[in-house]
Amino acid sequence: MGKGRVHPQATTIASLSALLQTLERHPDKTVFLSAFLPKTVAFALGSLLGNPGEGIPQDLLRSFSSDALARIVPLHHDNVRDKLIPVRIFSWQPPIDELVEQWERIQTEPSMGETDLPEEGSSGSGRLINLTSHALQLWRDDAIVQEWDRPSAGEMPRVAEPDCGSESLRAHGLEIPVTLIGRSISVAPMPPRTPGVGYVVSRLTAAMATDRDDFYFPIEHRDAAGRVIGCTGFGRFVLPTSPEAE
Repeated sequence: MGKGRVHPQATTIASLSALLQTLERHPDKTVFLSAFLPKTVAFALGSLLGNPGEGIPQDLLRSFSSDALARIVPLHHDNVRDKLIPVRIFSWQPPIDELVEQWERIQTEPSMGETDLPEEGSSGSGRLINLTSHALQLWRDDAIVQEWDRPSAGEMPRVAEPDCGSESLRAHGLEIPVTLIGRSISVAPMPPRTPGVGYVVSRLTAAMATDRDDFYFPIEHRDAAGRVIGCTGFGRFVLPTSPEAE
């Protein structure tokens, strides 16, 4: 796994965690789901949801209820019309006309608009602190407009990886050591909430920190050779309890 990459298993668990916690915190809501995921992760996520007792970690299984699947409505991207369309996948879900009407109603409701960090001091402008594992460059029109240094190792919030021992794997005629890591949704250390300050973290960390709306993750910017050289902006996961999530 190359530098800066996230293992599909970790991505699947992070996606599953966010989805199940949203269902748990909004037991009366339909959850419309749209995500740009690798096929490997999408198939794994669907498999876990379809067989909750065979793969969902115990700390997430408590969030799964019998009506969970019925309340998840995937959104299909119609390339011709360039719009998202609800898809009915189970016979016990509401009629498709109701789902489409509900989705269209959500689209016409006032949005949250731009996200401004609370004002800091007299400047009227917030700031972002880089807590990723590398230096960061923000690009605009092929030019760097902002740079952040790599933080100290102890400052970076990470998803906990409990050590569960080791084993060996026999493959390709070799004995390969394998480190066993427990699945977790715990993030530490957590930086303090500070007016006017947002934190740039890894996508996985942002996904797992489901109570932090001040965590942002980089949207990759690549050069002509396909190498990641910085970011063009940032993403932010909507909190399950936020009006944005409804």
